[in-house]
Amino acid sequence: MDGFHRAALQHGGHCNGTPGVRPDYGDDYYAAFVIDPDGHPIEAVVDRTPTRQPAPPLRDVGMSVL
Repeated sequence: MDGFHRAALQHGGHCNGTPGVRPDYGDDYYAAFVIDPDGHPIEAVVDRTPTRQPAPPLRDVGMSVL
């Protein structure tokens, strides 16, 4: 999350909320907020709420962060 926020700022985004826990949304809700260079608000979040089934493995789809 911190890396997402840092990269967004390095590539022309503006901070709209530093990375951190958001207790209003839950004890494990960790988020960061940015405004992209075109003015779109973006929220990145990690919600560590336990799930009943493990998530499927990630696969490389050839995407990259700009």
